[in-house]
Amino acid sequence: MSLLLSSFDIWKPHHRSNSSDDLLAQLQHQGGLPEASLLLRQLPVNTQQASDLLLDTIRQVQPRWVVLAGMAEGRSRLTVERRAVQGLRSYCTPIDVWDLVAGLPHTDVSYHAGRFVCNATYYRVLSAIAAANLPTQAVFLHVPTSEEPAWPAIVEEAQQVLQRLVSWTPTVYPLASERFNDFAVASG
Repeated sequence: MSLLLSSFDIWKPHHRSNSSDDLLAQLQHQGGLPEASLLLRQLPVNTQQASDLLLDTIRQVQPRWVVLAGMAEGRSRLTVERRAVQGLRSYCTPIDVWDLVAGLPHTDVSYHAGRFVCNATYYRVLSAIAAANLPTQAVFLHVPTSEEPAWPAIVEEAQQVLQRLVSWTPTVYPLASERFNDFAVASG
């Protein structure tokens, strides 16, 4: 098992679906997922429940890579999250996210995973991986809504990101835990 992918369920009444789950469903339907992929779809939009399900699965299957995905309703591009923040502490993914998105015109790097369940779940996963000294590496993708005009390109670039993770080893830095007092918080 080399790749665990997760998505969230809907959380607002006007949502018909969660774009993170739409992405995984479309990649699965198109045959666009790497062979050794395990999907953990429609996680509850609850930090404790989602984190517990993810961490239990990580401990059981010991994937090389974990890709968490969540919906970013206000964004128009796929974004790879560099870090997750809790108070004045943050954990950064050890994956060189700039290498991961190089040459992908509809994909950006973001420096903050937001203020909701996405950020909190990402933080808990990165923190648990560091505390247990696991060989697993994790990264978070924020996915714009599937109504975005660039949706086909976003799906294609998400597939490329996943292929890059499983087919080559990007530059990996030690899992960083940072304390900081001043930073710009992006929405999402």
